[in-house]
Amino acid sequence: MKVFIALTVLALASPAGAAARCEIKGEAAHWAYDSCMGQFETDDELHLGVAACADRGLALIRSKGSCPAKRIFKGRICTLLQQTEDRRPSYKACMADPSVMGSTVKNRGL
Repeated sequence: MKVFIALTVLALASPAGAAARCEIKGEAAHWAYDSCMGQFETDDELHLGVAACADRGLALIRSKGSCPAKRIFKGRICTLLQQTEDRRPSYKACMADPSVMGSTVKNRGL
């Protein structure tokens, strides 16, 4: 299972040509994992809830495209942040803040 997840993340993280620029940096698959780990309040990518959530995230990337999916994932992270001490002045400010990202996006992988 761990190998499958790693291969999936690598496959989605590989550049597929010159894609349109997106205001949200990083790979969509990494955003999916960070969003899911935030939802389940864990850093365990093998957590059953995270794995199922990430599978749904990968399907979302395939159906919506990379940049729209990253907006959705970052939106989920911003919603979670607004409920913590790390909240931003507003949801909109959180979405505009390029420093808002999870460890998977920062580290460019799990």
